[in-house]
Amino acid sequence: MTKKRPYIKTGGIFGDIFLKEFTNMRIQKFTVSNYRSILGAKNITMGEYTVLVGKNNEGKSNLIRALNLAMGNMKDIALQNLSPTKDGWNTARIRFSSNAYSYDLDFPKNHDSKKKGVTKIQLHFELSSTDISDFHECLNLRTNNSLTLIFSYDDNNILNIQVAKRGGKNWQSKILNIIKFVSRNINFTYVPAVRTADTFQNIINSELRLAINKTIHDEEYKDLTDKLFKLEQNAVNDIADSITPKLAEWLPKVSDVRIAINNISPYRRPYFSYRNSNLYITSSGTETLLENKGDGVQSLFALALLAKNNEESQDSILAIDEPEAHLHPEAIHRLQKTITDLSSKSQVIVATHNPIFVNKNDESSNVIVNNGSVRKAKTIKEIRDILGVEVEDNLINAKSVLMVEGVSDQKFIYTFIKLFGSQALKNKFNSGQIPIIPAHGVKRIKAKVQIFQNIMVNYFIVVDHDQPASQVIKSLLDKQELAPNQFSYIPKKEFQTEVELEDLYSNEFISLTCHDFLNIDIKAKLDNCNRKIKWSKKMSNILPEVGKEFDQHTEDAIKTKLAESLCVSPNPEKCLSDNGKEFVHTLINQISTFFI
Repeated sequence: MTKKRPYIKTGGIFGDIFLKEFTNMRIQKFTVSNYRSILGAKNITMGEYTVLVGKNNEGKSNLIRALNLAMGNMKDIALQNLSPTKDGWNTARIRFSSNAYSYDLDFPKNHDSKKKGVTKIQLHFELSSTDISDFHECLNLRTNNSLTLIFSYDDNNILNIQVAKRGGKNWQSKILNIIKFVSRNINFTYVPAVRTADTFQNIINSELRLAINKTIHDEEYKDLTDKLFKLEQNAVNDIADSITPKLAEWLPKVSDVRIAINNISPYRRPYFSYRNSNLYITSSGTETLLENKGDGVQSLFALALLAKNNEESQDSILAIDEPEAHLHPEAIHRLQKTITDLSSKSQVIVATHNPIFVNKNDESSNVIVNNGSVRKAKTIKEIRDILGVEVEDNLINAKSVLMVEGVSDQKFIYTFIKLFGSQALKNKFNSGQIPIIPAHGVKRIKAKVQIFQNIMVNYFIVVDHDQPASQVIKSLLDKQELAPNQFSYIPKKEFQTEVELEDLYSNEFISLTCHDFLNIDIKAKLDNCNRKIKWSKKMSNILPEVGKEFDQHTEDAIKTKLAESLCVSPNPEKCLSDNGKEFVHTLINQISTFFI
């Protein structure tokens, strides 16, 4: 049961309703009509992570901007306590709005120029039981778990906001308080594709407003102005201190963030409009005004700030237009992971043409935007087609892949999937939904990962536990291209320095295979060989002692023979060592957990 949270009623410029804590309100879906290139996009469902995907100039950004227009206007009206006139609100006069509606710019030009139309944005909110109770207590209105607001913008740039399907003048007469209730309960953050210093200034100013608005309700504020300034500065310092470590994750050379607030009157301080604060970052010992840094640094600063903000709020909506803009590949991967993490506790919606940000776990949460129209994606193939992504024949039906180092590893793992995997797992591998792809060498794994990301498939990697493989895995982890649950090493015992897949075979099976293939008996030598070293090094020591050369060709040939013999064995598990028998069951469980 959700615990009911207290609210505080206040007056003055902040209106009659101020909720002390955010609740669980969220946007369930939204509709946009007659906004720029969008003529009619109906009922776009918003889950935890929603992706608007499509080619450039197809309307993705306009959907994000429409959402920001409505949410931003609503927040500004609530903050200024602006009652509507008989016609509504003039958006040009909303004090803080940086995205005022302009009929000449925002209404679609391909419509009949003689007819005056209306831009409409409908926001469907979902309320928790706590929200419903607070709504009734604050407004003396009863509602169920849904609330729909319709934003209409006419040719005079007048905004009218109505509550859909709610009866009587009583509801509409309380529209301002309804707007306040919604805007106080949802923290909406918009990140445009073009991210300049002005963008970050607006983000940090919004953060400062929220932080310092809390202090003005303190009784000490009313009695001691001097103490107010001290409390404000503490709040500002807390923000700067909390930003610094998060920014350092993205820009390791950054050691400090400082926020300098201009001197303004106590009455105007809570607004923190543009230029009331300046942002400085210290990198490599030098302090620089943020707006003097390059686009890449400025983008990383904004995204680090958003990551920090959303980590602290479980009731926010984050909308990002082209998250990949101005970022290098490593930062893009780090951002993708950050966005995924944020979506576990906040609603996230992005507009992108980069396959990396596509939600591969839930195809239907991807919305295809094409020629100004929208539709839910049904398959990853649809998204690939709209983005022009070409796929190799063996990956056409793939949603995920299991990547291994070589062909012998491929045969080994598939043998035990057929033997021990669940029917659901076997069906996915047999149908080609999860192919096993050999990288043909550990050095090629990174390149394969890039391909898988571009064609929007999940991947799980199985590699030897030796130095070359460890270096590749570490590099992928460092670049956020691999998660800890996306790979498995071949297991090694405490006494072993390195291992490879062939170490999972029993000495008897290796000896029998080599006897049939090379006409040699190496059983005794295998049993007495140094157990610390991996299979290939053992073989490089043993084969010359029995009159055989061990080169790359011989190594590959023996690996192939071992895998082929395993495949035709009536009891493959008997071909394994005790460590191998244990591992194949562990690996099947890991694969099932990841893919099913």
